[in-house]
Amino acid sequence: MTAAPRTLTDLVDLLPDADGAEDVFTALSPANPRRIYGGQLVAQSLLAAGRTIPDGWAAHSLHTYFLNAGKPDVPLRLEVERRRDGRSFAARRVVAIQADRPVTDTTLSFANPEGWSGGQLNHGEPMPTGLPDPWSLPTTAEWLAEAGLSEYMQLSRVDDVLDVRYITEPPPILRMRGGPIPRVTQVWCRMRHELDEALLTHQAALAYLSDTTLAENIVSPYGVVRVIDGGTSASLDHAVWFHRPFRADDWMLYETVSPVAIEDRGLVRGTMYSSDGAHIATTTQEMLVRLPAGLGYTEPARS
Repeated sequence: MTAAPRTLTDLVDLLPDADGAEDVFTALSPANPRRIYGGQLVAQSLLAAGRTIPDGWAAHSLHTYFLNAGKPDVPLRLEVERRRDGRSFAARRVVAIQADRPVTDTTLSFANPEGWSGGQLNHGEPMPTGLPDPWSLPTTAEWLAEAGLSEYMQLSRVDDVLDVRYITEPPPILRMRGGPIPRVTQVWCRMRHELDEALLTHQAALAYLSDTTLAENIVSPYGVVRVIDGGTSASLDHAVWFHRPFRADDWMLYETVSPVAIEDRGLVRGTMYSSDGAHIATTTQEMLVRLPAGLGYTEPARS
């Protein structure tokens, strides 16, 4: 019997605290042989904080620090701290804990829904033009299976809820063919299933999939693909700014690039567009990436 497709709720749903503590929630993780996917932790922290704010309010920014690797087989305890409640903004802090050890520490700011329209400022980065229709592109799984690289999909995220389609061939295929790997990554992405109407749900979905494809950008300047060349990576922190309402079950363009890296720490900057071209979100992430000896940057010889 084929298992029913998973949904965002299956991955990030929260349960009340077993002891009835206020502003404390329990979260589970899908079975996975690796550590908890960072996007899951960010989304769960967002939803936990969202349960303590007025109805209709939505996040406009969040910043997560990854402190320790999460274990998928151990429940998470999410503790929400109400840091400020104002007429226009509300601030929260969420710490995700496993066995008395913090896994993530997230600060979030929410805005009164009246702030999502009007005002004297309204501009955004223009979406790139001339891109192929997402329905005309293979899924990432189809592309990699054809190239014999299905193991590339065995990541810590759960891929059956995501539809991610590269504008060009995925980096592992380009690497196998000996071609250049673009510094800028462009993917069409969406949640495969229909979401409810709450903006907070769509923000959690965007937070979940905003953690994908990023590590590729940090090593692309060196012609490296980690699934082929080896190496290890760990996310240090992740930030999202939500600019406009959107639907995460509709196609979004995610464009990412690494503007700087130093001492094995690489920064990635991402821009998310809705299918009609609106700049809906901006992301950043710093990652620790260690490559095998002989790969990456080589210090110039001193004369």
